[in-house]
Amino acid sequence: YEAVGIASAWGSVLPLRQKDRRAADESEAVRAFVEICPSAGPAPAKSWPRRLASAVTNTYREVLYLFLQRVLFPGQMAMFGTVCNPAGCAVAYRRTYLESLFDTVEPQLGDDLTNSEDIFIGLAMLNEGYRNIQVTDVCARTIEPEVQRLPRQLYLWSSAFLQSAFYFDVLLKSPFKALRRWRLGRDPRNATDPGRKEIVATQSVAYAGMNDAMPPNPFLSIATDISNAVPRAFAAGAEAMRQASGVNRRVIQEPYRQAFGRERTKAYGRPAGWALMTSAVEKIGFPTMLLLMVVFRNWEDLLITVCAETFLVVSALMIVMKNQRLEYLVKGIAVTPVRYTLLAFELVTIARFASDLWLTGNRKWRK
Repeated sequence: YEAVGIASAWGSVLPLRQKDRRAADESEAVRAFVEICPSAGPAPAKSWPRRLASAVTNTYREVLYLFLQRVLFPGQMAMFGTVCNPAGCAVAYRRTYLESLFDTVEPQLGDDLTNSEDIFIGLAMLNEGYRNIQVTDVCARTIEPEVQRLPRQLYLWSSAFLQSAFYFDVLLKSPFKALRRWRLGRDPRNATDPGRKEIVATQSVAYAGMNDAMPPNPFLSIATDISNAVPRAFAAGAEAMRQASGVNRRVIQEPYRQAFGRERTKAYGRPAGWALMTSAVEKIGFPTMLLLMVVFRNWEDLLITVCAETFLVVSALMIVMKNQRLEYLVKGIAVTPVRYTLLAFELVTIARFASDLWLTGNRKWRK
């Protein structure tokens, strides 16, 4: 993953179950450490009500994680070469990009990077034209809150998404600039793009053009180091080929390479903005639609909507979990009441965000 366009890489995430904890405690490395530091021994066993509360959360989150990471995110990776934001508990960032981001936002926001900083950072990287990729062969187990604490955790995640969408509204509105991007790719010689000498068209869906001569940018130090390491004879030959064929040659090829910079996003948007826009519409529109059905007592349509949505989710999960289809059929149906109960708290999140936006003017968003 040396491609300069990659800002972060993250693994698959699943809940930490009791048997995963026991396996870790019984591993040779942990036992050796506990012998040196006895206070780091296993935590006391939970009471059965707390174990039940954790089991409910773990089952719900497992179904949700698998649906996102086996169905939704692979689609985003195939279409755009990125996901909106990595999971903060299992992510490695490119340090240069992260430091530059902090240097940029700290004068305006300080440490108030929304209620969940990993979502803000992920969207900030997309706003610069970088990518957040998922590495599916790496798995991290994370401790989930017990079921009674889920509403609080859900509020942090959902409100952070809305707050980040507010800060990166230009990225959110990318679908409205799709025609401009399409025209840019179809006839690059007629495109107006300050600071660029040439834009090369490509058939890649997520492609937004490559800089032949980019303006100074601290994020590009890695690209500069790579280009300086190329032997002079090879560079001269590559330049001759580029001039002859109109195609830029680079040491590390990137199928989803985009021009960097916030000005580029402002002018043309980003293809990944489609994923952000649809997520925002779903997050606000779906619970609002259910609420209206309840208010107007449209019970038949409400039942049809819930059944159809559950059928689609469970069917998609069964398709990707080939050797465990019956298990996830049961789990997918079992967690449906939990999913729809939490949708009621989504309405509270939307109301609080609207209040911060238009009534109180509160921008002190931080975890």
